[in-house]
Amino acid sequence: MSSPGLTIRPMTTSDIPVGQRLREQAGWNQSDDDWRRLLAWEPDGCFVGELDGQTVATATVTTYGPALAWIGMVLVDAAHRRRGIGRALFEHAMAYLDRRCIATIALDATPLGKEMYDRLGYVDAYGLERCVGVIPEVASVRGESLDGGARPLRSSDLPALLALDALAFGADRARLLRSLAGDHPDGCTVVERGSDLVGYLLSRPGARGHHVGPLVALDELAAESLVRETLRPLGGTRVVMDVLLPNVHAGALASRLGLEPVRPFIRMTRGAPPPPADLDLLYTSAGPEIG
Repeated sequence: MSSPGLTIRPMTTSDIPVGQRLREQAGWNQSDDDWRRLLAWEPDGCFVGELDGQTVATATVTTYGPALAWIGMVLVDAAHRRRGIGRALFEHAMAYLDRRCIATIALDATPLGKEMYDRLGYVDAYGLERCVGVIPEVASVRGESLDGGARPLRSSDLPALLALDALAFGADRARLLRSLAGDHPDGCTVVERGSDLVGYLLSRPGARGHHVGPLVALDELAAESLVRETLRPLGGTRVVMDVLLPNVHAGALASRLGLEPVRPFIRMTRGAPPPPADLDLLYTSAGPEIG
């Protein structure tokens, strides 16, 4: 069903308070900074929908070169749902990406939104699970340091971090990772063995909990060291991890931390087959709005 009178325009930073109101209605976790980054990464690809001069909906896109893009933050005011507004914003974002000749469009759907995406030609890739809990005092892995150890990220680590991430994610998200690391350096950790970087974790504060991800590691021990060292200063803090279900170690790690699954997501794609990812290396996502 279409919504007569709907106007779609580019989003600006002045729309962030309205975006946050819609985000709070939905119970999502994005912060003001998350909106600002989305606008900085794709200033022409973030949109709002208006009815009678009132902003009632949002949608954003994030591109990873010509191979892949993500659609996220599809939000509609509770008083205006089931009128086709969310679909209109979503199709507007898709048209923007089609004009850019993006090969694959991806998204992380809630079960509620999946029906619409099915009708628009999106197919399931795999599942994710949002795990949430309050972190107690966190000790080092087995009370010991690893060879090389988990330590804070340094700027000199970025080339190796970006190479490892491209291997795991399958597309170049250097712009995104540099931005997240630069904005929240205290939440970034790496593990080295010898001279090799074998894992990294970026984290950041959110509206409803500290977001733990993306997390990429060559093995389970490195992943656990990264999480425990990153969360050590955050005892008593509510944390959020969106674990990738194909990686069986990711869910087990969340469980050991005392986190409980609260919401499923379905990763879906449309267009060409997505760039090949190594799901044994990917533990948590950067967020459902950006993949």
